[in-house]
Amino acid sequence: MDNVTITDPPLARALFSETRWAWIWLIVRVYVGWEWLNEGIAKAQSPGWVGAKAGTFLTGWIGAALAKTPPRRAGLVRGLPRPRRAA
Repeated sequence: MDNVTITDPPLARALFSETRWAWIWLIVRVYVGWEWLNEGIAKAQSPGWVGAKAGTFLTGWIGAALAKTPPRRAGLVRGLPRPRRAA
């Protein structure tokens, strides 16, 4: 049996194998990391995630997901703990 070598497409080889693209990937990674950090800080300071109304986002999200669950799968979801309602 002969060994078959499959080469990467030229565009993929240029983007991922050559070091001259490292600066562009650095800019992309720093930008994505900065956006992720900003959103995380904003979420940590939001009253829906911390403080007196903590958990209201998750309560709404889980409640909407359970409302959309088809009856045949409801048995699987019923075993999950339900979120408490914020007073």
